Amino acid sequence: MIIDDLLRSVPRLWRGNRLPVVAGPTCPTGFPELDRELPGGGWPTGAVVEFLSDTGGIGELRLLLPALQRLTQAGNHVLLIRPPHVPNAVVLQRAGIQLNRVLVAQPEHEQDALWMAEQALRNPGCGAVLAWPGSRRGGFNDERVRRLQVAAEDGQSTLFLYRTGRRQVSQWAALRLELLPVSHAAMRPADAFLQVSVLKAVGTHRRPQVQIFF
Repeated sequence: MIIDDLLRSVPRLWRGNRLPVVAGPTCPTGFPELDRELPGGGWPTGAVVEFLSDTGGIGELRLLLPALQRLTQAGNHVLLIRPPHVPNAVVLQRAGIQLNRVLVAQPEHEQDALWMAEQALRNPGCGAVLAWPGSRRGGFNDERVRRLQVAAEDGQSTLFLYRTGRRQVSQWAALRLELLPVSHAAMRPADAFLQVSVLKAVGTHRRPQVQIFF
C-alpha cells in the first residue's frame, strides 16, 4: 500500500516495466514533421539534447532558429558557447530572433566553457544554451554533462550539444539526433534539406527519420 501511494504521488518516479516520461513542457521545433516524431511534440525543456554529425556547417543551427525565435521573443536569453562560425546576424534577425538576447562566448579553456554553461542553464532568464564542446580529454564528458543536465532541470532550460561523430555521447541526453545533409545535383540550393535520425528519445523506443527542408 505504501509503495502504491508513492507511485501515485510521484508521477516522475520511473518503474522498471515502463518507459520514462518526458518531464516538463516542450518547445515546438517549428517543423511539424519533426514535432510529430518527438515525445511531447518538441524540444524537451530541462534536459540535454545532442546533435551528432560528421561535420559542421550543414545547417545544424537553422534547425533551432524557430525555437530560438520563440524563446527570445518571450524575453529569454540564448547563449552560444564556442560556435565554429560567427552567427550571421542578418539570418538571425530575419528569423525573428531578438539579437539583443543572443550571447556568444568563446572561452579559451574547457573548464570556463563548462562553468558558463552551468551558470546560464541555472539562470531563469536563459532559455537555451548551445555548445560546441572541444575535443580535449575531460571536456564535456559524461560526468560533466550529468552536472549540466541537473542545471538545465533546475533552470528549466535546454542544453543543445553539437558533437562531431559518435565517440563522445552522454547517457544523460534526453534526446539524441543524427544530422545528415542531403543534396542532389538536380536540386536547387533552396531545396536542400537535413535528414534527422532519432537515435535516442526518452519516452519512446521509436527511431524515426525525418527530412527537414529549409
